[in-house]
Amino acid sequence: MKTLGKILKRLRKEKDITQEELAKALLVSRDTLANWEIDRATPGLNTIKDIAKYFDISTDYLLGITDTPLPNNALRLVAIEWPKTISILYRKGKSSPARDRRAAKIVEVAIPAEDEVD
Repeated sequence: MKTLGKILKRLRKEKDITQEELAKALLVSRDTLANWEIDRATPGLNTIKDIAKYFDISTDYLLGITDTPLPNNALRLVAIEWPKTISILYRKGKSSPARDRRAAKIVEVAIPAEDEVD
């Protein structure tokens, strides 16, 4: 089962930072952070939002509700832009470098690379 503590620890290690560094960024003690990582304690709502912002992930991902780490604004971008992206990708002869870059960025956000999938 995915817990906030396990997710937090994995995110911290992926970012290659110490407990001390993350604790300092979140304005908490290293002991407090260590207790979160072993699920002995849980951060408050504001701190959960701060953690999500720090790692640029959604709070749903941090809480283990979803497997999609994208922040909500990225998900909205994909939902709004996806039809345009498909149109750009399949419109013959009407593409441009700017449109191609925009489409590539949207696809990159929407479809994680294979090495990013659990």
